Amino acid sequence: MLKGRLQAQDFDTKDKDKDICMNFILHAADVSNPFKPWEISILWTEKVLNEFWCQGDQEKELNLPVSYLCDRYTTNTAKCQIGFIDFVVFPLYSSIKLFLPKLDISILVYQQKEMD
Repeated sequence: MLKGRLQAQDFDTKDKDKDICMNFILHAADVSNPFKPWEISILWTEKVLNEFWCQGDQEKELNLPVSYLCDRYTTNTAKCQIGFIDFVVFPLYSSIKLFLPKLDISILVYQQKEMD
């Protein structure tokens, strides 16, 4: 539905659809880690995963099922990042590219190859 709105002929980035654009860009900034230089990207990946793992530790202490990606002993960082790029970052930035056509998202392909 949202992608359809972005592709609509009457989509207006300067008026009625400005809020949609701003929300996309704000969310993109929040998940921009894969666009950072490798040294910074991996540090942020570790910080985010550490938060997940702390949650998983607490879930174990409370005898609750451990949430997806929250087990520090079974989470594969590389696969986790590839999934994040494939299912969150790339679709989001591809949508933004519909209203910012000069946006270069080619770095995502490079980052994925580095993770393999």
